[in-house]
Amino acid sequence: MHDLTPDTAPQRGRRRHVTSIATRIKIIEAAEKLFADHGIDGVALREIAVAAEQGNNTAVQYHFGTKEALVYAIFEYRTNMFEPLRGAMLDRAQEAGMLGDARTLLEILCLPHLTISDENGRHPYSAFLAQYLTRSRAEGIRHPYDDPEVPVPALRRVRRLISERVNYIPPVELRLRVGLCKLMFLNMLMRRDSGFPDFDQGISLDALVDDTGANDRGADRALQPPPGSTLSRPDKTGGLVSPRRACDGRWAGREPGRTSPRLRRRRR
Repeated sequence: MHDLTPDTAPQRGRRRHVTSIATRIKIIEAAEKLFADHGIDGVALREIAVAAEQGNNTAVQYHFGTKEALVYAIFEYRTNMFEPLRGAMLDRAQEAGMLGDARTLLEILCLPHLTISDENGRHPYSAFLAQYLTRSRAEGIRHPYDDPEVPVPALRRVRRLISERVNYIPPVELRLRVGLCKLMFLNMLMRRDSGFPDFDQGISLDALVDDTGANDRGADRALQPPPGSTLSRPDKTGGLVSPRRACDGRWAGREPGRTSPRLRRRRR
């Protein structure tokens, strides 16, 4: 009879590690949805454990410790998803000579949010982030971007390029202005997810994104792009790159985000 102990012990350790990661992701995604609907302060850790289908009501404390640490973990999880998208979009913008265009840089900052949606086509991370930007950030809860040691090179690069593009604006004021532009985009997604405008009106998500980009320009003249720049740009075939295509496999090197079932039906 062979002694399997040396082989099975590492295997058991790997299985526990994989299970722990899966549990953490389940808690993160459950918390994200609850925070989006009720606000970060309006959700108890016990509620998150129940929503994540954890038998132990202290599962959140076991894996994350505090609510602030869980919020930070949500940011890490999503920022790591956005990094390759933003990196590919920056590369494409560099090839097109658009890295000096403020409108393009704001797109790179905002459009990756279109790739994260739930089974109903809603965007809970965007709603969660809007909650954070309007309330919790002022309370001192940090984002990975705040730590210079955290490796988010694409996000740091796009923020640096925006600063260079409008270097006549003081850094604190610029951060506030960029934040307002991003909040406008996030609020557009939140309003759409809540049913406004009504899907029967036939207004596509691409059209809403395009309109929001135009309003961003009106809200902040300091980030106004050069004349002739639009949210939809010519691609190599001479066609137009729509807002959703800016984040799809042809532009960013990965599969596009999911679309609302009702929106898919209308497009057919």
